[in-house]
Amino acid sequence: MYHQPGEFLIGGIVFHGGFISSPATFTEEPPAALPEELVVVPKLYQHIVALAFAVKEINEDPHILPNVTFGFHLYDSYNNARSTYLATLLLLSRVEKFVPNYICDAENSLTGVIGGLDSENSFYVATVLDIYKIPQLIYGSAPVMNDKCPGLPFYQMAASEALQYEGILSLLLHFRWTWIGVIATDNDNGERFLQTISPMFTKNGICFAFLERIPNFGFISEISDMLRQGATISQKVFISKANVVLASGESYSMATFRWLPNLSEHDDIKNNVKSKVWIISAQVEFASFVFQRNWDAGIFGGAISFEIHFRNPPGFHQYVLHRNPSSTDGDGFIREFWQQAFECVLPDITADKVEGNICTGEEKLENLPGSLFEVSMTDHSYSIYSAAYAMAHALHAMSSRLRHRGMAFRVRGKNPNQQSWQLHNFLRNISFNNTAGDVVFINQNGEAASSLDIVNWIICTNQSLHRVRVGRIDPQAPPNQSLLLDEDAITWHSWFNQGMCKFLPQCSIREPVPILHKYYQSGDLIIAGIISQIYIFSDTLSFEKQPSQEFSDDHMVLTHLYQHILALAFAVKEINETPQILPNVTLGFHIYNSHFSASWTYEASMELLSRRAKAIPNYKCDAESTPIAVIGGPNSNVCLHMTPILSTYKIPQLIYGSSPVMNKESQGVFFYQMFPNGDHQYRGIIKLLLHFQWTWIGVVSQVRENTEGFIENVLPVFSQSGICFDFIETFPKLTSSSGITDMVGEGFHAISVIMGSTTNVVVVHGEIHSMMALKMVPQVLNFEHIPVRTKSKIWFLTAQMDITSFPFQRYWDISFLHGSLSLSIHSVDLLAFQKFLQIKNPSTEKEDGFIKDFWEESFNCSFSSSVADNIGGQICTGEEKMETLPVSVFEMRMTAHSYTIYNAVYAVAHALHIRHSSLFKHRGMAEGVRWELPNPQPWQTRPISICNDHCSSGYSRTKKEGKPFCCYDCFTCPEGKISNQKDMDDCFQCPEDQYPNLGQVICLPKDISFLFYDEPLGISLVTLALLLTFTTALVLRIFIKHKDTPIVKANNQTLTYVLLLALVLSFLCPLLFIGQPTKITCLLQQTAFGVIFSVAVSCILAKTTIVVLAFMATKPGSRMRRWVGKQQATSIVLFCSLIQAIICSVWLATSPPFPDLDMHSVTKEIVLECNEGSVTMFYSVLGFMGLLAIVSFTVAFLARKLPDSFNEAKFITFSMLVFCIVWLSFVPTYLSTKGKYMVAVEIFSILASSFGLLGCIFFPKCYIILVRPELNSRGQLIIRKS
Repeated sequence: MYHQPGEFLIGGIVFHGGFISSPATFTEEPPAALPEELVVVPKLYQHIVALAFAVKEINEDPHILPNVTFGFHLYDSYNNARSTYLATLLLLSRVEKFVPNYICDAENSLTGVIGGLDSENSFYVATVLDIYKIPQLIYGSAPVMNDKCPGLPFYQMAASEALQYEGILSLLLHFRWTWIGVIATDNDNGERFLQTISPMFTKNGICFAFLERIPNFGFISEISDMLRQGATISQKVFISKANVVLASGESYSMATFRWLPNLSEHDDIKNNVKSKVWIISAQVEFASFVFQRNWDAGIFGGAISFEIHFRNPPGFHQYVLHRNPSSTDGDGFIREFWQQAFECVLPDITADKVEGNICTGEEKLENLPGSLFEVSMTDHSYSIYSAAYAMAHALHAMSSRLRHRGMAFRVRGKNPNQQSWQLHNFLRNISFNNTAGDVVFINQNGEAASSLDIVNWIICTNQSLHRVRVGRIDPQAPPNQSLLLDEDAITWHSWFNQGMCKFLPQCSIREPVPILHKYYQSGDLIIAGIISQIYIFSDTLSFEKQPSQEFSDDHMVLTHLYQHILALAFAVKEINETPQILPNVTLGFHIYNSHFSASWTYEASMELLSRRAKAIPNYKCDAESTPIAVIGGPNSNVCLHMTPILSTYKIPQLIYGSSPVMNKESQGVFFYQMFPNGDHQYRGIIKLLLHFQWTWIGVVSQVRENTEGFIENVLPVFSQSGICFDFIETFPKLTSSSGITDMVGEGFHAISVIMGSTTNVVVVHGEIHSMMALKMVPQVLNFEHIPVRTKSKIWFLTAQMDITSFPFQRYWDISFLHGSLSLSIHSVDLLAFQKFLQIKNPSTEKEDGFIKDFWEESFNCSFSSSVADNIGGQICTGEEKMETLPVSVFEMRMTAHSYTIYNAVYAVAHALHIRHSSLFKHRGMAEGVRWELPNPQPWQTRPISICNDHCSSGYSRTKKEGKPFCCYDCFTCPEGKISNQKDMDDCFQCPEDQYPNLGQVICLPKDISFLFYDEPLGISLVTLALLLTFTTALVLRIFIKHKDTPIVKANNQTLTYVLLLALVLSFLCPLLFIGQPTKITCLLQQTAFGVIFSVAVSCILAKTTIVVLAFMATKPGSRMRRWVGKQQATSIVLFCSLIQAIICSVWLATSPPFPDLDMHSVTKEIVLECNEGSVTMFYSVLGFMGLLAIVSFTVAFLARKLPDSFNEAKFITFSMLVFCIVWLSFVPTYLSTKGKYMVAVEIFSILASSFGLLGCIFFPKCYIILVRPELNSRGQLIIRKS
């Protein structure tokens, strides 16, 4: 217990530890608990300290309870019902003697009770206090009350459970986590939690992979069962596909949760624990038992915890730090806390011998890990702190009421009118400001109006805990808007970012060639710089030996460019000294030298993503963070080579030189150009040239990746403005030391062209190092004796160029540049920057890897370490002054490029400031929160948690039988349907004029289709139709020419001519079917075909019938003679043709054919066709032709053996057989064909049947007429008859 006397007492029932004992047998008196059986949860000791601190502050404030002393009695519930009931009764008794409700003196002035922490203990306390109507302020979850237990004596200081449930649901829906697991304590509070969220979450589309109850234990005999159940639960949690686990429990439950990864029966799960996103309820604290102090809590890294909104009251931190066993009177808790937290033993004067480490009492609380104790106030302690103040302010309000009535405010023993139950009226609707600056308000229902903070847990390797507030649940916000969240501020567990340190393969990694020049300054947030300042000449790679032996060649320092590095460092220094930009945050930087080389730039980019000590990209197992932005330059190549790597990690890149040519849709998204747009510069050059009427110029550019684009895209704009070019030359590019000879040769050629030209103006389009090539001009002229027309040129330099030089060019003559014009970025001369340069010194800049080479090159001296290489030279003292350097070596005034870097750093800092302000200031979340970004990532991978993978586009989902509703199978869309979104319940049909693509994701427009004249099939059919038409006409011509011959005269010459004309028209009919259907062609297609064919078949029928009748008429006395003649043949033809014509007329009058669109027969095509209008009439036409053909075939078959030299019956029989076969096969073929090929089938049938008639009937006669004319005579006819 912990007792502090006072005129008014606050009772407290806390949970600090518990006894593990054997269960009572009820056959003997239970033994007393031994001290060594007490298991303390050290983290909860802060609750006791918070109450003592609150009482201390109240007693020191004369405005709350003047002339009255507040005291308290604290008892430990030991987390069991018996001890809780006992503690409650002790609060109602005298201190010396346990007699409940014995209040014969003024000793007991209990005004209210704070406790308990856990819902079950709160319930036990409430059942006793309800009898005496003593107010109870609970600082944990509300107990599960039944109808017989009124809520009068109890006030809830924590946020309501309903607000927390809504907040958890909003968080899950925000991240689309629809497949989760849930674990809760196996008690009334846990059961209430499960019963509440299950229907609530399910209604909103969230499914549960598992719902598990964590067992409790109170006796030694229950431990084995608990461990066995825990092993089962552990396996379910860590093998589940659900990546999100919602954990609800009591304050000490985290100590239980920490068992889970250690309880699995499978070694692979133990050794390779798959991390989860843990969502922790507000009741749970990051706590542990003392024996768990060294257990790894890394799996809870990145957890999202709900916490009661709190602030750290001023003075609490120091109050805690000054607390020790020797200076705390009456505190019966601190001894056990101290011994178990620090693993030592406090000396006992009654003991003869002490075993173990001796506690000195001077141990530091701040050295304890976060799971054992925190010196900053936690949310539960803050609720206790506010509860004590609520009781004090209620007493103050009650005393004011009594004074107003003329009663003296005295202690309870002397004033019978003041009772504890009266305090209820003043606790309801009480509102006050506490010393932390928060407004505390308890409504009429006894609930404190508290919001919930959303906190991201960052657990370091030393098991310390960092809380980062990333959002809040605002109870005053409108529905569906209560969640305020900064998703970018969340640091997920490294498992979700593929950065799992322990899973790195243990392979042999050879260190790359180290970057020789770098500059490092630590900070909470890091800005990186990839800057070229030192030029390295290396040999061409031979790939025959290690490159590390070749990259260590001589280098040249470009002293002017050192100012770029100093500008970045100066900007960071200024920002850190300005608290208004990034309060409580230190900005740092990493600067690497790119050496104007692609390989070094790539290596620098990779090293930015690694630890300082080891170059393993994306290896981030400690607190070192990825840079929030990278500043690169000065030439476009540096930017071009760092962008592919940095854009993969979505790191912003600020370019201070000319911009590279890149893919703007992918890499360009993360690319910010601090340099003015090139088009703007080119327009300025053109205007200046036109202003001076310089229309005859020369152009020189540096060989680089975008030179070709400059020549092809920019120079034509000059020409369009009336400017002509005398020459367009390029300065060569140096890639290796072995290429110097070629470079010099190319350079001499370019300079000879330049200086030999007639133009007086030369536009130089280059990079910052192009000036070094330009300085070669007078040297080449002097040494090569190049003839020039004039040595005086006006050089027009672009803004990218600057006065730079190699060391050996320091004293070269540059007077030829006198009078040149140059574009330059606007800059401001900062006096503070010059002072910053003046104090730079190699001896004090240990992390600056550039300054030593700069110093030696600028001051032409050597440091002691390199004296051996500079025998007889000057020794650098480090006290040389930069302001004494000539401008040709170094400028003290900030250059344009340096000013751009300076602005780039400030741009990043202000972007961070705006991001912080928009979240915390405007949303009211900056209430005492440190400006924290513990592991800021420019772009983070958000964890997912679903039952199964999403059904992608082209699939529909179907619920799995026997599984929760958010578990489903994916099935391919049926033919003709698509789905264009994820997780669609059903696929949908494309519009009639569209069809699904191969993946059934989108609808594509159908092509228009009909039988074209110019396609191969159309050409073939037209050619065949015309050829057969010509053949038939030729046959007719032969018959007309030989009309007087017997073979032509036989079998009715007139019918022969009519039949041949009908066949000519039949061969021309297909031309109506080819081409785009129109109204006219549709009307003529079938009707013309039907009538013409009916005429042809009628002629054949008439010829056959006349032959049969002729032979029948030769018999004596035959009456058939009157039926033989041309008149009867003509009648047959006209009669049959008339019937077909009547059928076609009825067809055209009732349901005529018309042009139509067939959108369904062919998947990918819209077929333009002629719709028959009436299928019945169409098949009636075909049926009548078939009837004529069958009758003709039958008659011809009967007459095939009649004796006659020129009897056609045999040929007609065969021709009609072909005709019938063609049209009988036409019907099934036509019905099974789709699209334009239906037309082709009908055309082929027309041509084939017509050719059958032509070939079988007329080709034999043509053979006799043309080849065997001797058979075509009357004599031959007589011979055959005889």
